Amino acid sequence: MMAPLPVERTTRSGHGHVSTAALTAVWGSAWIEVLVRERYHALYSQLDNMAWLMALAAFYLLERAIERRFPPSLRATLSARYLVLTSALWIWIVLFGGASGHRFAAGVMVSAALWAGLAAALPWTTCRWPSASVASFGGRLPRAIAVAALLFVLLPPALALWDAPTVHWPQRQTVSAAPDPASTFGGRRTVLVLLFDELNDAAVGEIQVALADKGLRVAHRSLVPIGDGTAKVVPAMWLGHAFDNPKPCSGTAICSGRDILDFAQVQVSRPDVDVVGFYHPYCAMQGVRWCRRESPLGWSDSSGRWVCAVRRRLGLAMPERCHREQHLSWTTLVQRTVHAYWEAPFWQQGGMLFAHLPFPHPPASDARQSFVAQYAEGVSRAARLSADSVARLRAAGIRDIAVIVTSDHPLRVDGWCGNGTYSKRRCQGSERLKDTKVPLLLAAEGGLPDLASFEGNHQVFDVLDAPIAASATP
Repeated sequence: MMAPLPVERTTRSGHGHVSTAALTAVWGSAWIEVLVRERYHALYSQLDNMAWLMALAAFYLLERAIERRFPPSLRATLSARYLVLTSALWIWIVLFGGASGHRFAAGVMVSAALWAGLAAALPWTTCRWPSASVASFGGRLPRAIAVAALLFVLLPPALALWDAPTVHWPQRQTVSAAPDPASTFGGRRTVLVLLFDELNDAAVGEIQVALADKGLRVAHRSLVPIGDGTAKVVPAMWLGHAFDNPKPCSGTAICSGRDILDFAQVQVSRPDVDVVGFYHPYCAMQGVRWCRRESPLGWSDSSGRWVCAVRRRLGLAMPERCHREQHLSWTTLVQRTVHAYWEAPFWQQGGMLFAHLPFPHPPASDARQSFVAQYAEGVSRAARLSADSVARLRAAGIRDIAVIVTSDHPLRVDGWCGNGTYSKRRCQGSERLKDTKVPLLLAAEGGLPDLASFEGNHQVFDVLDAPIAASATP
């Protein structure tokens, strides 16, 4: 019965401080990871993770404040218990993405069970461990955990800072190696590149018809997406090869192992490029004429959304307003991005405009619509924007127009119908929306290149340097 006392004294004298410092380091490294992601994506998608980290710190400080009321065995293991809890939260956030609304209840239950299990098991275990083992847990092991957590989070930003390559975009070829601009699809034309997020290849027909109705010659090719998410595909488009394990590693860089795309190291290879988009830090590129990266509603933009978010996570009854505005953040992003799209100098001056647009990516504003209906509305919106873009350029007196339409990946039906965004009823009929390909659509007033050699959407920007096929020249 005297075993816990030496443990308590050891913990209080030195090893307890080591465990406290270690859990602080692990907790701080998780914060670094969350803040890097938030700064890179600028989508306010890390608020749940921030709340979990703040809640963990609050519970630790609360227990520390009232620990005199606990038995000696619980006091002696306070830092060790929270080091385990912090490490588990670190693993959840850093390795598995962390919290989201539909995981909240499960996360609370697992956390409560883990806290109760540690409160019961650690005091019982330390009573039976040899003192050398206790000293090891109180000294070397916490240090190793802290160092490993910090290195895992801090090494990628350091690597990005020192090893990110310079990338030339949109043309990848050097000036001396480039073909005669007049003979390529990009050439001296006014070029519009439209990346519609989650556009299925099977859904591109409406856009194809809209462009053809404007008098453009249109070519279509089905492409295999180079990845199953925007974080994988967009870097692959800039680098020209697969980017399979993406992880933001600074405010402007994303890493896949030792493969790095730092938008701050992208050199724009023509002087008249405008960019509008979201999710990636496009505006960090060097040499763009004009750029806008949009974000959805922030944490302080609508206090009512906080009430709805808490009620949704707690499984409470939702007022009608919450149902009506549950997708307000995303639909606001769509509105902001489209508004920015029409503000680009491109519409008066020509040049090139790259636009990454957040539709037909779900959700849409009407929470009563089915998943199928919302997606169809998003595709129609993409077709109208494509046709309106050609009309706007012609109204400004701009001719010799080239349009490139593509997507990052097909619609993720299983994800949207399984993550709580859509009910089972609203997902009825969604199976027919599943696709494995994305489109490459080229439209122009003149000649078009042969698309037979294009297989994946990482080759999209290679179209700009593709020679116009002799048979396609009028």
